[in-house]
Amino acid sequence: MRCAVIAKRRKGPNSPVMYYLARFTVRLLMLVLFRIQVVGSGNVPKTGAVIICSNHFSNWDPVFIGCFLPRAVSFMAKDELFRFPPLGALMRSLHAFPVRRGAGDRGAIRAALEVLSAGNVLVMFPEGHRRQSGRVESLERGAGLLATRSNALVVPVGVCGSYRAFGLVRLTFGQPFTVGGSKGDGKEAQKGSAVLATEEIAARMRTALEDCQHGAANR
Repeated sequence: MRCAVIAKRRKGPNSPVMYYLARFTVRLLMLVLFRIQVVGSGNVPKTGAVIICSNHFSNWDPVFIGCFLPRAVSFMAKDELFRFPPLGALMRSLHAFPVRRGAGDRGAIRAALEVLSAGNVLVMFPEGHRRQSGRVESLERGAGLLATRSNALVVPVGVCGSYRAFGLVRLTFGQPFTVGGSKGDGKEAQKGSAVLATEEIAARMRTALEDCQHGAANR
């Protein structure tokens, strides 16, 4: 997994009151600034461990998903988002923790598995960085690795539209699914399972994004 946690993750929510207050405030602001359409939110299980895997085309994607998901979530978000103090404070209040890309670290895996083992929701952007192409391209193996190790349900998400003032931003949740676990204890078996899981996640994400774009075009 090509990312490492660079800040100590809190063991639990900083403050549930702060989280829901921040989410309500930002959600209200986004509803004023943009035309929001959320489709398929009922596909997110109400309980249990869930990995949300979304495409990524804007720095606002994590905030947008966090505000319009029906459950409280935690984020693995790139550390650049935390360098601007106001945005960093907002991200932390929404249960995000900074992650540095481009380096392997077991601590990142442990932190994410801790979220999932507690039966919570983890949001990931498996492409690793923003893409403006309008397509889901190659993914990092982190999401596949976590899915196989945790046996969590995976929900693919497509985000499309425009974050310009009064632009349409559409969020489409696909059907939840599980990936096959490792067929053996060896490193090669685990690596192979993670690769296959990543390929399945990528395919499901492409479908969710296509559904999102199709719905936005016909709106």
